[in-house]
Amino acid sequence: MANIVVVDDDALFLEYLRAVLETADYSVRANRDARGALDMVRRTNMRVDLWIVDIKMPQMNGYQFAETLRKPPLSSSTPILLLSAWVEGMPSQELQGVTYLDKKGCREPAFLDLVRKLVDERPNAGA
Repeated sequence: MANIVVVDDDALFLEYLRAVLETADYSVRANRDARGALDMVRRTNMRVDLWIVDIKMPQMNGYQFAETLRKPPLSSSTPILLLSAWVEGMPSQELQGVTYLDKKGCREPAFLDLVRKLVDERPNAGA
């Protein structure tokens, strides 16, 4: 079973995503704060197969989160799906392994297809 961490400061949307993903047989950890999610994973040494992260959050936004995850000491290559109701302040250069999706797309049947694709294409998939 793949482990997905969802990070969004909107509690209702966070619970919606958790329900959708758990119904599709994913193990889901949810956190309303990006730093809290990073701390949780560091503390538990949990294997993360996909990060689903809101772009617009207080303290640490989704872009900052993705940059933190990609550079040392974490240097993670785990796929990241960045979500937003509107994509503003898009980084001038793409981060490797980062996919962007409008939050409305999470309500479409193709959302789970995208999640499945990202999980299947992650480094060491099936290992």
